[in-house]
Amino acid sequence: TAYEIKECDWSSDVCSSDLYNNATASAYYDIYLQTSSDYNTIQYNNATALTDAIRLDSSSNNIIRDNNATTSSKSIALSFSSYNNITNNNATASSDYAIYLDSSNNNNNFTNNILDTAGTSVYWFDANSGTGNRFLQNNITGSVWFDDLEGGNYYNDSTKGNIYYF
Repeated sequence: TAYEIKECDWSSDVCSSDLYNNATASAYYDIYLQTSSDYNTIQYNNATALTDAIRLDSSSNNIIRDNNATTSSKSIALSFSSYNNITNNNATASSDYAIYLDSSNNNNNFTNNILDTAGTSVYWFDANSGTGNRFLQNNITGSVWFDDLEGGNYYNDSTKGNIYYF
């Protein structure tokens, strides 16, 4: 893991500041926000990893923006994470998922991202993976655009939508 942010006590410089760099890891994760890593800004990174380029576990209210997330498996992965803003990222997965969501991800906003994969662009692990998530103004390329198991998420509204490519 190039960067790993664990539970913060708010006296840490990492918890109170932005993370921006050219992170590159040959490990499983490149940027990994772990349990209660809240209110961080992750921006301007070239995140490349074996499985998850950017991963959030039990993290909320983070801003993930202007990153290049590249992997063969899951470009951006969330688990038990809510109220995050994921915007202006280039998420590329050579085989599996550009966005992977498992277990209780609610009210996240995915806006103006480029999602590019040979597999499923946005994949929900199960029907309990979350609700109230918004996907708007994204450029989406994949063999399957969305697989959310009827999860109560939003992919278009009356004024904004996504651009889909095969």
